[in-house]
Amino acid sequence: MIWIIGAGSMAKEYVSVLKYLDIPFIVIGRGEISAKKLTAETGEKVITGGIDKFISSGPQKPDAAIIAVSVEELSSTTLSVVKYGVRKILVEKPLCLFKNELELIAKACLENASKVFIAYNRRFFNSTKLTRQIIEEDGGVTSFSFEFTEWSHIIEPLKKNPTVKERWALANSSHVMDLAFHLCGKPSEMCCMHSGSLKWHQNASRFSGAGKAGDTLFSYSADWDAPGRWGIEVMTAKRRIVMRPIETVQIQEKGKIALIPTECKDQYEEKFKPGLMRQIEAFISSDEKFLCHLDEYTNNFDIFCKIAGYKP
Repeated sequence: MIWIIGAGSMAKEYVSVLKYLDIPFIVIGRGEISAKKLTAETGEKVITGGIDKFISSGPQKPDAAIIAVSVEELSSTTLSVVKYGVRKILVEKPLCLFKNELELIAKACLENASKVFIAYNRRFFNSTKLTRQIIEEDGGVTSFSFEFTEWSHIIEPLKKNPTVKERWALANSSHVMDLAFHLCGKPSEMCCMHSGSLKWHQNASRFSGAGKAGDTLFSYSADWDAPGRWGIEVMTAKRRIVMRPIETVQIQEKGKIALIPTECKDQYEEKFKPGLMRQIEAFISSDEKFLCHLDEYTNNFDIFCKIAGYKP
């Protein structure tokens, strides 16, 4: 039995996948409005009142839990589920917005022998799988770069918690950072620069930096004042791999100019949110190879904060 905690749009995506896989689950939501909407769209009943109320009734512990609540509630919900003794948990990114929240969850996991994984579903895109294969075929990465530009004109009017917006590089842009370092290696050295400011993100609006992941050089940029989009470029001795958008792969062969699109979608990426089916399959089967474990995320969190210019 799986608990899906949350009744919003992301919870709906998880419902679709678990129903397709015929895995038993229950949905635990908080408010009546989101619960009624999910039921209308999926036919699944939602237990309302929130996770703490549900836990207080002493339910049987599930085999695993998937947490898909709003960003500002992720850490407290995860902490409640861990303390209740649930041993295996998949939680939507970014899990938390501040280091002290992360430390509390890590401590609770040790005390309760729980495993927490952060749902960076782009690790499970077919484009990511293809990129991994090319990197291996070509003998590794020689250098890489990534861009995490956000569309400020879209984000500013969104009705979201101000703290979530102020930590948007964690709440959203970390998808790109995580995938780049997952594919190409973690930074061993890094220099980060910031400038500009936005009403909803006063810390900075422009980001630039470079570093080394072992012997592999990398650079990154983002300009939230200007047009742009997420993207990752990976260089090998034989090819340049362009993931822009990240769901796609274009290849530039050494000695050639043309970027050649490569087909990399399958039936699951057409039917479900890309990456979600493969991520759930890995989580349910305890295949941890590509999942983002809490220990890894703890190290990544400091890296992400440094890139964004946040105090952890």
